[in-house]
Amino acid sequence: MAPGITGLFAVGRPNLLQRDFWAERAIHRGLAAFFRQARAELSGKQILDYGAGDSRYAYIATAIGAHLIPADIGQPRPGRILIHPDGRIDLRDGSVDALISTQVLEHVPDVSRYLSEGMRVLLPGAPMFLSTHGDWVLHRVPTDFRRWTIDGLRLECEKAGFEIESIEPAVGILASSTHLRSTVAGRVLERSPLLSWLKPLVFLAANLRMGLEDLLTPAYAMATHPQLFLVIARKPSTR
Repeated sequence: MAPGITGLFAVGRPNLLQRDFWAERAIHRGLAAFFRQARAELSGKQILDYGAGDSRYAYIATAIGAHLIPADIGQPRPGRILIHPDGRIDLRDGSVDALISTQVLEHVPDVSRYLSEGMRVLLPGAPMFLSTHGDWVLHRVPTDFRRWTIDGLRLECEKAGFEIESIEPAVGILASSTHLRSTVAGRVLERSPLLSWLKPLVFLAANLRMGLEDLLTPAYAMATHPQLFLVIARKPSTR
């Protein structure tokens, strides 16, 4: 895990002219659906943004009357909970009503410790929303350790004690390959002062194509090689 993990995506709503729009859109929609479905349960409650970076999703929590508490490693900041180098969170047992973890798990050296500590600070019966990569380019922030399959992700969450409610794949293999090509094209263009202005247009075309490709990708193919996994799980109510 690293400071600014969620900062890989620009603050605010997804932007069609940005390289990572299609993945960002999937995470945004998945998290918004999670909050919407849990509105009655989480309104007025405390939600831990675990590995928060810039805590870009605070406004979604605010929309349902909940409060997002950012937590991350690095230097202490006002209003942010510190995660120590050993993975310990500065929170007491059972002190938060829900947890979100967006694009953090692939950067965590000790996955078991990370998930177990999340389990510790959740109240019994509290929900968790987690997103992570099945496929993505290497991005060290400052480290990048792994990619997931649906079976491996389920196993790690269940080993930590979570009860899985759903694991949804997002951004299929066709769209993912388009995203990779647009990433390369963007990096080439940014090296050329005369052509760098083309980057937003390249990303726009790629994002539109990704939308069409995901529309055409059958569910079985989406599940075999997705770019993202969106997990909803829960701490057992008797734990």
